[in-house]
Parts: sequence; C-alpha cells; structure tokens
Amino acid sequence: MPASASRVRSSDPRGSSSSGNGANTTSVTPDANSRRSATVKLSDGTSFREFALTIGDTVAFNGINSGAVNYSSEPWSFRYQNNITNDFSCMTSNQLAGPGGQVGDPKTPILTAGIGDKVRFRMTHPFGTGTSQVFSLHGHVWQRNPYITNGTQLGNNILSQWIGSRDNHGSSDHFDILIDKAGGEGGQSGDYLYSVFVPTQARDGAWGVFRVGTVNNPTTQNAACPAKTQQGYKPPDNLKDGTERFTRQPLPDMKKP
Repeated sequence: MPASASRVRSSDPRGSSSSGNGANTTSVTPDANSRRSATVKLSDGTSFREFALTIGDTVAFNGINSGAVNYSSEPWSFRYQNNITNDFSCMTSNQLAGPGGQVGDPKTPILTAGIGDKVRFRMTHPFGTGTSQVFSLHGHVWQRNPYITNGTQLGNNILSQWIGSRDNHGSSDHFDILIDKAGGEGGQSGDYLYSVFVPTQARDGAWGVFRVGTVNNPTTQNAACPAKTQQGYKPPDNLKDGTERFTRQPLPDMKKP
C-alpha cells in the first residue's frame, strides 16, 4: 500500500471518470491487523477494496507441502487428518469433520468485501519451480487487460477479453484483477474459492476464500463430508491423479564432460 496516498494517481476500477484521467486517491485504510487488504477512497467519492496476494510454490513448510498464499498455507493433509471420507473434493468445505464437526476457515487469507463492492486484486509470484499456475476466482469475471490511457492507468478497457481464470502465473509474474461487483451480477453473498491449477499445488495449500457479505454458519451437515473421525487417518501423500504431468520436473545434474 502507498505510504503517501494523496500522491497516488489511480483510475476507478470501471473507469467512472469519463475523461479517462482517473481520480486522485484520497485515503487508504488498511484492515485491522492486516497488510494484505485495505479500503481505498477516491476523490470522486467512490471507493474499492484492494487485496495484495503472493502465490508461492516452493515455500518450505515441511517435506510435502510447499504451496502458499502470502506465506500462509492450508494443505489438505491437515484438513483431512482423522477424517474417514474418501471424497477429497471436501478439502475446501467448512463442514469438513474436525473438533465440533467443523474444521472452519483456512489459515490462508480470508478476503472480505461487501455485496456489490468494487475490488482489486494485486497478484504477484516470487521465484519458484518454474511451473506456470492458473489462478481462478470462482463466481466472478474480469478483464484480461484492465489498462487505459496507453497502459498508464487501471480502468475499463473496452477492447479487453473477459476471463474467469488467468494462466501463466509463475516465477516473477504479476497482474491486476479488477472486479466490478463483489458477489457477481446477481449480488450473492457467500464464500468464493480462489485457487490455483495444477490441483497438486492447491492441495499443497495454495487456496483461500473471498468472503462477500455476511456468511452464516451452515445449519445442515454436508452429506458428502461426514462428521466422523478415525484416529490416525490421513490422505495419501502422493495422490496419482494424472495432474503431476503438468508440473515442471527438476533438471538433471548437468555436469561438464
């Protein structure tokens, strides 16, 4: 976030300034106890939520898990510990069995916005394995190239392609996501998954939740994620589902002749 917000030049996320010159940022208010999210107010009276996310694929947590978001991780082996379900799609369920029948929120960033809020994601990727990831945000679409005024400002680029996931996010990459309405055109509150492909990296811990509006605890149990436990159970460390072919393998030891 800028140290001197009044000197930052910015365009409204949907280009509300008809001149294309944008609006001055008047204030940046970080969320309490967070340096990854803030509310930005502009001189034209509008505001937007802004999130800074770093996706890593070589963060050394332990011998198995290496995926992270802002150096926090939620690997599937932790969420399935002592759970007997064989439905591994339950990884992101907030009803996955644990103490009290729930595992709850992941340790990765929980990003929050009100229904209909304008939102910006500032995405970065440190050096890593060299495997390009596909970043996905469920329930939302955005412009592939949200840049105007010869690429000098963020805004509504009417020539841009619209996408719901962004590929080639790998070592040293960065990009911007501008969401017009949190909760989509329908204005639906709820938890929206953000994640990466390949699935092996998401299972390593690189996923989280974009929480829009007020989200209440579910009142009924998800039948696919039963609240039953079995001491010592854990999912396989190396699930062979065919996606490992998408992961760049280490180079062989290149010795001089």
